[in-house]
Amino acid sequence: MIMRNRSPYKALGIILAIVAIIGVIFFFVRNRNAEPVVDVDTLLSENAAALYEKDNRLEVNQGTATLITEDGTRTEIGGEAVVKVGTTIQVGNSSTATLYWFDGSISRLAAGTEVTIDKADYNPENISESDINFNVVKGEVWSKVVNLVDEDSEFLSYSGGVVAGVRGSSYNFVSEDGEVEVESIEHAAFVGTRNEETNEIEDPTVITSGEKAIANEGEEIGIQNIPQADFERTWVRENKR
Repeated sequence: MIMRNRSPYKALGIILAIVAIIGVIFFFVRNRNAEPVVDVDTLLSENAAALYEKDNRLEVNQGTATLITEDGTRTEIGGEAVVKVGTTIQVGNSSTATLYWFDGSISRLAAGTEVTIDKADYNPENISESDINFNVVKGEVWSKVVNLVDEDSEFLSYSGGVVAGVRGSSYNFVSEDGEVEVESIEHAAFVGTRNEETNEIEDPTVITSGEKAIANEGEEIGIQNIPQADFERTWVRENKR
C-alpha cells in the first residue's frame, strides 16, 4: 500500500523535471541572439551621476547679491543664478540668499555674508563620494547637509585657519572679526584647525546637538552649551522651521 501511494508523486516529479529541462533549453535558444542584459550597477551609476550633474544654484530670498567670478566679473542678481566653483557670493546688508548644492544640501546666507566656493563636485569613479568646501570670508551661514555615506566625502566650511564639517546634520557657522562660532543644531559637527597649505584638518573637536564651539585662530577651541537666547533668534527659528 505504501509503495502504491508514493508512485503518483514519483511520476509527477519526473514530469516536472522534464518540463523544467525543456523550459531551460527554450530560454537559451530564444535568447541566444538577444541584446546583452544591461548591468544593474552601471545603470544605477549612470542615473546617480545624472542627478549629480545639477548645478549649484543661488536663490536671493530678499534684496540682492553680487557674484564675483575668478576673472573678477561682477554680476548683481535679485533672483536666481547658477554659481560655479571659484565664485564669491556677497549678500547685501539687507538681503538673504540660499545656496542649493548639487547633492541636495542647502546653505542659507545671512545679510552681509560673503563666501567663496572652493569645491563642489563628486568623484566620477565613486559617485557616493562628494566634496563641498567653501570659505566664509565674513558673516553667518546656516547649512542643512544630506547624509554623506562615503567616508571620503566631506562638507566643510572654514574661515582663516578654523574649519567645521558635518556628515549629515544642521549647523550654523559665524565668522566675525577673527572669531568663529559653530553651533551644532542637529546631530554632531566637528571643529578643528585647517592647514591652509595642505588643506588638512588638524585636532578636530566633536560638538553634539545643542553645543557651540568658539574658536580664535591660534587659540584653543572652547565648547559650551548654546544659550537659549540664541535659539530664540529669528535667524535660528526661521532656519529650523
